[in-house]
Amino acid sequence: MVTRHLSRRSRTSSTISPRLAGCSLPQARNKVWGIDAAFHLEAASGIQTDAGPDADAAVDTAREEPWTILVHNDDVTPYDFVVDTLGRVFSLSSEIAETVTWEAHSKGMAPVCSRPRPEAKRLVSDAHTLARSAGYPLTFSMEPKP
Repeated sequence: MVTRHLSRRSRTSSTISPRLAGCSLPQARNKVWGIDAAFHLEAASGIQTDAGPDADAAVDTAREEPWTILVHNDDVTPYDFVVDTLGRVFSLSSEIAETVTWEAHSKGMAPVCSRPRPEAKRLVSDAHTLARSAGYPLTFSMEPKP
């Protein structure tokens, strides 16, 4: 990645773990207000709700093993473009996106977030499409979360 001077923040401090702070997991929300909430309502009241086929797909996705999405360093893609891509595609805050970008720049690659495999594949594809449309070779990959 092409480095630009960022005076707002020291690149050596990384107090926020991108795996914890960014890329909120949708299955956590489903457990409170979505599918599991309907299940608990049925159990408590004896009233059966109709969650439908989309609800079953959401439960299956939520129970899949998480995959870690990685961003890889290259010498062509501008630093600011990587930060912007992480924010737009992965919904990371600018501070976390900057931390992830700096880690990728200095170590060769960095974890972005963890998601179920189908969602991780979609996000990687979206990020690659955005980068290629801008003419950059920015690369993301996935691996099973240890």
